[in-house]
Amino acid sequence: MIITTLIAWVACDGAAKKNAVYLASDSRLSWGQLGYWDLGRKIFPSEKYGDILGFCGDALFCSQQLSQIITYIDSCSSFEVVNEPLERSDLIYELIKNSFGPYPKKFALKSFTIVYLTRRAKYDFCAFSIKWSSAKGWSKEELKIGNTSSLIIWAGSGGNEYKELHANEIKHSDFGENSRGYFYALNRFIKSNKDPATGGPPQLSCLYNIGAAVKIGTVFDEERYIYGLKIPNGENINNVRWVNDTLETFDANQLKRFQNAQAQPVPRKLSGK
Repeated sequence: MIITTLIAWVACDGAAKKNAVYLASDSRLSWGQLGYWDLGRKIFPSEKYGDILGFCGDALFCSQQLSQIITYIDSCSSFEVVNEPLERSDLIYELIKNSFGPYPKKFALKSFTIVYLTRRAKYDFCAFSIKWSSAKGWSKEELKIGNTSSLIIWAGSGGNEYKELHANEIKHSDFGENSRGYFYALNRFIKSNKDPATGGPPQLSCLYNIGAAVKIGTVFDEERYIYGLKIPNGENINNVRWVNDTLETFDANQLKRFQNAQAQPVPRKLSGK
């Protein structure tokens, strides 16, 4: 399966305090000229802890492995006694490597990336990149998180083109370098078709200063999606936070912004337009 687009960013306030980190991706799984499927899951937040996993690359191995790891972490309370992010990342790293050992390598991509977001303490987030390369093997790296709202990583076949689009069209607009700007740029990039391996609805999860990871549904082309799954109307679907392409909080049944939610309209003039 062809690689795709995965991004993460940190949101900071005016006092340079880190308020949140986000992980986002598209939903396309593609097989080159053989076709693609735009409803594949790539983001996996914990139900109990401040931890999020996501991937770009080998969809079969990564989607199976990350769902298994999150289920293990939540069901077995694995992180109750593993508090230090480096230890947590090592645990995840070893699980991934051990599972990949017997995986038939002829079906694996030559490289893929897994991103892990977690929290050490309030205002103190951590991010790790776990990579496989057929040439170099496995590696794990802690990623730098800045003290201003900024991208942490842009990975996959569309990563560099996404960053270029944000820099050329969004960065110098009213959206600038903030959460709505980064997420709007992802929506814009998906619809641009600049990367054939990137498509389908965006996926999004967030980690705040306290509490477990937050699942976020997305409204894309007037449809509702949770991690690639199209969601019909339902009595309890607003139990999940829903956002549109500019991160306005939406009523999922009405498909419109809640009356008391902050309006975040697209800037009239975007750079490069």
